[in-house]
Amino acid sequence: MAQKDESRWDNGLPKAGDMAIGVNFNPVATSKSVRNITSPGNFVGDKIVELNNKDSYPDQMFFLAQDPMVSLQFKYMLNDHSAFKVRAGFSGAVLNYREYVRNDAAFALDELTQEVVTDLVRCQFTNGGVTLGMEFSKGNRLRFVGGFGLVYAFGGGNMNYFYGNAMNAYNPQPSTMSKVDDKLNEFQGNAAISYARPIKQYTSGICHAVGINGDLGVEWFFIPKVSLGAELSIVPIMVAFQPQTYVNYEGVNRFTGNVQEFSNLISEGSTYLLYGTNNISLNISLHLYF
Repeated sequence: MAQKDESRWDNGLPKAGDMAIGVNFNPVATSKSVRNITSPGNFVGDKIVELNNKDSYPDQMFFLAQDPMVSLQFKYMLNDHSAFKVRAGFSGAVLNYREYVRNDAAFALDELTQEVVTDLVRCQFTNGGVTLGMEFSKGNRLRFVGGFGLVYAFGGGNMNYFYGNAMNAYNPQPSTMSKVDDKLNEFQGNAAISYARPIKQYTSGICHAVGINGDLGVEWFFIPKVSLGAELSIVPIMVAFQPQTYVNYEGVNRFTGNVQEFSNLISEGSTYLLYGTNNISLNISLHLYF
């Protein structure tokens, strides 16, 4: 019986030339949304859009997360205890924030009206990452594993504004949700247009980042050719590139009486050196070898 079990596991552990596919779950990442990186040393993936806090609202839209919550992984065994691996994943979200505002057309007819319309701010983003690296292990059914790799991350998104009250020559400053006028509108009036409201904020491209990572953990083969693993992964250094950011506005031109749309450059773009031990993740994985 012992010989049969030993023979079973002789063919059940990975060998040179074997391949594996797997799924990683990272509960630490929590699909890291997006925040303004205001100073060097802050790490990738914090939140940049906080509608309730003007101080947190960025001119620069920095959308990036280096390690999605769920990712796929491929391994190729170079020998019995070392492998080349590729991990890739992506995530995204759409946030629709709504507020009721006064219906200006109804108010013009009846100042006691209770009619309202809806304003909407829609923030959407997509980000992802790819890791190429080496893995080394020691042990048999229960193995200690470690490795290193190169991380590439990307991210992009935009904010769109939809208003219930139309802007025109008779209503050049329509009632608009307070979060736009008080928090999100950075327009400074000029001789032609005294008031304008944003209709879109976007970047000229996507954010890119490259870095290095290290992994350390265990892998357990609970049945032949199938393993359950847990690895602590850290990205101690990363360089990120953020493109130019623009805002499209609409406003009534006082000289023509027409609604005019125009674009303002609000950020020339930035380069970040991101470092530290707080860019950490825990990867729980399931692999099938063949």
